[in-house]
Amino acid sequence: MCSNRGDCDFSTGVCKCQRGFEGRACERTTCPRDCSNMGVCVTMRRNAERTAFSGGNWVYASNWDADKVVGCDCDREAGGYDCSMQLCPRGDDPMTSGQEHEVQLLNCTMAAPSAATYFSVTLDGEATTQIPTNGEASTLRDALAAVVGTVSVSRAPVGATTTLCSPAGELHLVTFVQRHGDVPAMRINVDVESTAPGATIVVTDATGEDAVVTINHPTGPGGGQYSATVGTREWDVCSGRGTCDDSSGACHCFKGFDSSNGFGGVGTRGDCGYASSPITSCPGTQVECSGHGTCSGHPTYKCTCDNGWMGGDCAQRTCPAGPAWFDSPVADDSAHAEAECSNRGHCNRETSLCACHPGFTGEACERLACPRGGPGMEECSAHGRCASMSQLAAEADTNGDPTPFRYGSASPGLTTAWDGRAAYGCLCDDGFEGYACSKRSCPTGDDPHSPGMHETQELVCTAPAAGTVALTFRGRTTAALPTTATPAELQAALEALDTVEKVAIACTSTTAVCSVGGNTCRVEFLLPLGDLPAMSATATGTGVTAVVNAAGVGASVNGTTENAECSNRGICDFATGQCQCFVQYGSSDGTNSPGTRGDCGYVEPYVPVGMHKNPWDAAEKMWRLRGSWGSHGHGNGNGHGYGNEPVGSKGTGVMQGMLAKWLAKA
Repeated sequence: MCSNRGDCDFSTGVCKCQRGFEGRACERTTCPRDCSNMGVCVTMRRNAERTAFSGGNWVYASNWDADKVVGCDCDREAGGYDCSMQLCPRGDDPMTSGQEHEVQLLNCTMAAPSAATYFSVTLDGEATTQIPTNGEASTLRDALAAVVGTVSVSRAPVGATTTLCSPAGELHLVTFVQRHGDVPAMRINVDVESTAPGATIVVTDATGEDAVVTINHPTGPGGGQYSATVGTREWDVCSGRGTCDDSSGACHCFKGFDSSNGFGGVGTRGDCGYASSPITSCPGTQVECSGHGTCSGHPTYKCTCDNGWMGGDCAQRTCPAGPAWFDSPVADDSAHAEAECSNRGHCNRETSLCACHPGFTGEACERLACPRGGPGMEECSAHGRCASMSQLAAEADTNGDPTPFRYGSASPGLTTAWDGRAAYGCLCDDGFEGYACSKRSCPTGDDPHSPGMHETQELVCTAPAAGTVALTFRGRTTAALPTTATPAELQAALEALDTVEKVAIACTSTTAVCSVGGNTCRVEFLLPLGDLPAMSATATGTGVTAVVNAAGVGASVNGTTENAECSNRGICDFATGQCQCFVQYGSSDGTNSPGTRGDCGYVEPYVPVGMHKNPWDAAEKMWRLRGSWGSHGHGNGNGHGYGNEPVGSKGTGVMQGMLAKWLAKA
């Protein structure tokens, strides 16, 4: 209910979600700070699709969190997990040389290119304007330049045409002059239904693994081999020669460096990519590389920082990293790579401490904080223990039986169980419940208006010699009983377990639990209620065997009684842990007879005086509470029937004599 991340308001049917979660059922995370109005909130699935649109190749659709974990896809000028940081210009380090520009090849084949058919190109998440298929190289150049800065587009001519597309296929070489580094492949966007029917546009891109990719273009004038090459120029923040002020998006250049034009000369890019004076030493605070790195010396004078330090002058600290709560996939359905502050916090570069988003904690913001509640707003309301998914799996049970389940412990890294040590929740103490353990649990019991049988299991014990036998139920084991133990001693041993309240024992031989020829003892579970897991038996001694029959084997019977909150005949007051019973119902002993369990599992033998203005309304109300008119008969099979005796726990009739008394009182 409410995905165990919120409380249900039963008066409205609306979930009140834990901070950091949203949705009708609190089923997904929220975007931090609404992405600071500098981005859009997307799911992991949608983020992969948007990444693919800008040059990626991976999908994220099969994992549980594809539509449950959301994050920010920031605008071009913004960054950080919440898009609150202003990105600084990037550029090429002016002190390095001998590097290459990125070259990609674009080949367009189309039977009839025209101004009415067009395509667009997406790069770094931004799309160009529409490019007509009969445009020229300059058309493609200008469209790309508006997105990534200066590019050079040259044509490998085939035939007489000069258009971007032709029936024979037109190849164009796109050189990225101002977008340095290993540029992601251009992604072609074609609406095949209306904008460019029949067009085939192929982009060839080199990567770091394949620095040069050569293709054969059709023979003819200008035909031959053409190569795509990976960009090797730096694409560093502030060109690696300044410090970024992420509050303003401005670079503060080191001494001797200034804004460039993107080509190493003076300009207005604000990227520190221009060496304004001779450089004879590495940058640093007081000393080269700020005492936290090694200077390369002439001619580049570049710092290599020690572990824990970063920046062109090694003056900034790094912060701890953990699996990213939100990121782009690196392969199909593989994401959550290591990220500083787990992509849910900001790093303080002076202290090396992560400032985590509310709801996240840990030195790397790598885990969810457990909810707080109660008067002191304590973790798990001081009525439970904060545990990870891996820890919770180790303590999981199936119908009370311990399980071998594990979660995320055997496969660290990029797995579907990446959250094994990241997602935390409350494991409540007995008597408390709710996602924050803030609710008191109410008694459970058997619905007095539904037929049911108690769980019954059989112990078959054969003991040709002296020995012992012990029974295990829901992870608890009795003391080892001698094979000569009596049925009463077996009953006492079982009822001594904290997983058993009350049992009835009936053995074929009443003198001892075990016998030489084999003795069968029926164990009827009066409490707890419901369909219970099978006991297991452990025997010691020469030839001693002990077997438990359950789930219909032998004379065993699956339990069909309910173990329902307030026996389905009342409403739980979670503030007190007490059932507010419906009229005519009261506390039972667990078997629908009067008792002190407070479970509403007992049918009271009268209607309170004044409950109805019309005595016949009272009679009808009682009939309807007990069942529909005449649909269940009048006897109950529990020794009760007509006359002045109260109805039994499983009866559905109302006695004529008692009805007359109700009418007289009303």
